[in-house]
Amino acid sequence: MKKSTLAFVFVFALLLIYVLQVEKKQTPHGMSSLSQGQPLFDFKPEEAKRLEITRGKQIMEFDQNNKNQWEIIKPFHAVADAQLCNNFIESLSELTSLHSINRTEPLSAYGLDPGSLHIHLELKSGLPIDLQVGAMDPTREGLYAYLPRKGELVLLSLTFGAELNRPIDAWRDHSINKQNH
Repeated sequence: MKKSTLAFVFVFALLLIYVLQVEKKQTPHGMSSLSQGQPLFDFKPEEAKRLEITRGKQIMEFDQNNKNQWEIIKPFHAVADAQLCNNFIESLSELTSLHSINRTEPLSAYGLDPGSLHIHLELKSGLPIDLQVGAMDPTREGLYAYLPRKGELVLLSLTFGAELNRPIDAWRDHSINKQNH
């Protein structure tokens, strides 16, 4: 009887260890840690050529001229604030997700409908980088975002894209000593 009890305790301990390991690897409902901490995109900021930010019918378009200076193309033509453009593109290149979400609902449930925020970056190589930003999650932990080329839904930090809430005029270069090109 002692041998069978010892065998039972041993099998029970193995099962308990297995269950604890599986539980430890799981994240909250609908979340997985596959993308957590890894950059969402693979590019260097200096590779950027063209940036388009669309929110509903409002389009802001930026382009680098042959002097590598950022210009606003839409909705008006002006020299862009290079530091603001470069900082935003750098934050996009370093962007990581808080969680990857296993979605079961349509994208509109996450605020990712046609009127949501779309970011399109074209690299000098012609490679496109796309990101669609939606609603804040119910816990106010982050923003839902969709990577159309990867088909992945992620949760981004609330700090991402603070520049995106600025009016278009804030993206204009306001320095006095700039020469027109």
